[in-house]
Amino acid sequence: MDDVSGEVLGWLWERLKGLAEDVSFVPIFMKKSRPGFTVRVVVRPEMKDEAVRVMMKETGTLGVKVLECERVKADREFSEETVKIGRSEYKIKVKRSRAASRVKPEFDDLKRIAVNEGKTLREVMEEVIRQVREKYQEERS
Repeated sequence: MDDVSGEVLGWLWERLKGLAEDVSFVPIFMKKSRPGFTVRVVVRPEMKDEAVRVMMKETGTLGVKVLECERVKADREFSEETVKIGRSEYKIKVKRSRAASRVKPEFDDLKRIAVNEGKTLREVMEEVIRQVREKYQEERS
């Protein structure tokens, strides 16, 4: 899109919340060297028509290119874990991928703990991941 303001793009992002799994704006140069944006919206197939309708209505664009793709997801588990940060214990939701040996705590839980404890989000995230990994290693032993 080369004729849409930043405010309209911001509003489009707001309007696509709940419909889209992801929305991104990539700055590009378009025909006749005009600056513009590629608007990338990832939606489930059943949400495609509504997302296209919103994009056309909110931006006035005359067309939307739709590309279908396949998503491959890692096998993962979801659990609720208890961690100790400072003097308090917190319950947090965690995603764990066995294939990638990855632990990912729920962002909202990390944010809540950081605010409660007066710590940075990064400090809390590192400590939570350390504790959860330690627990999983103990279970394997």
